[in-house]
Amino acid sequence: MQRRKIKFSGGRIFSNIQLSEFNKDKPVELISSAKQADPYYGDFSYTKEELQEMADNHNSDVAGVEIAVDVNHDPKKKAYAWIEPGSMFVADSKNLAGESSLYAKLYRFTPEGEELVETGAYRYFSIEVRNKVEKFVDGVKQIFNNVIRGLALTNAPVIKDLAPTFSENNLYSNSKPMELLKILLAELAKQETVSLSEKANIKTMLKTLSKEDQEEVKDEVKEVEDKPEQTEEEKKAAEDAEKALSEAKAKAEADKKLAESKMSETERKLAEQTAQIEKQNKELAEIRMARKSENLDKVLSEVTLSEDVKVGFVGEAIKEVKEFAMTLSEEQVKEFVGVIKKIKSVDLSEIGDEGADDGNGDKEDKELHEKAEKLAKDEKIKYSEAISRVYKEAGKTY
Repeated sequence: MQRRKIKFSGGRIFSNIQLSEFNKDKPVELISSAKQADPYYGDFSYTKEELQEMADNHNSDVAGVEIAVDVNHDPKKKAYAWIEPGSMFVADSKNLAGESSLYAKLYRFTPEGEELVETGAYRYFSIEVRNKVEKFVDGVKQIFNNVIRGLALTNAPVIKDLAPTFSENNLYSNSKPMELLKILLAELAKQETVSLSEKANIKTMLKTLSKEDQEEVKDEVKEVEDKPEQTEEEKKAAEDAEKALSEAKAKAEADKKLAESKMSETERKLAEQTAQIEKQNKELAEIRMARKSENLDKVLSEVTLSEDVKVGFVGEAIKEVKEFAMTLSEEQVKEFVGVIKKIKSVDLSEIGDEGADDGNGDKEDKELHEKAEKLAKDEKIKYSEAISRVYKEAGKTY
């Protein structure tokens, strides 16, 4: 539903209540939370919280003056009665299930005012609500919303479906006020202090009860009345402090979420940077290994048997040699190749076969060299050191 304010000159907003059998001692229903439709004002409604705001503002005397009951919102404001200070409260609507209504007690009727409602010359009430009221409180300008500034007798109502205000059968002639009062008393009993307006509300609600019901709750009422009084200034200060604390908590929570958001963003960027660095390091390592492999191919070509190289490794063995050499540092590779180049080739064929090697010596040397290669690889030591240790263990001189 589209929400629309009903504005007249000066920002006035009007609603109504129906007058019936006149009983000035009973509270009147001023306005409900029900949805309303009007051909001139459009669709509108007030929430229960907004009705409570009206009651709180009235009971706290935000208007600064007592609210008069006039006729048709007369700008001269001739009073026929007054809204009793501290008498407003919110309760269930009489005629509309599930809705809430704003109630107040009228007092100090003039004879003319009593005649107007008793004779039925005017059968409805209409309240005047200001959307915004600015007021200095302790030297500080404050803004109040939903402040009741007037109540008029009228025969041109805007809001319908409210209970007959002064009927003997209205909301406060049955047991419901008793239930509401007990709930209110139980809540106030939990408080250390009770405001003047809250005590005034209790008195107003008591007047709607029978003497028997009043007697039943007298102890609870006395307990509340005996509590230290809290001035409206103290109450407002407490409310302001609670509001400030709530706002501070909300800000702290918002700051925390913002910090977490920033931290998450920082962590995300850091993770991206770390991944990028790892990727670059991997690519660099691959480049280094490729260069090392290329350099080894050149170096090992010097110790690979060929027409020009008479001392070295056969072609099928060079792959194993390269795999071993790739585990060495560049310095170790140089030493390894240097050792290989020291091997000499001697042709002993002319000496004859006396004392010739039966082939076991070559086999044993080959085994010792393979053992030295493995030792250098496993212990990551120089090949020269490994071959010396292997030969020494075998009882030979290298």
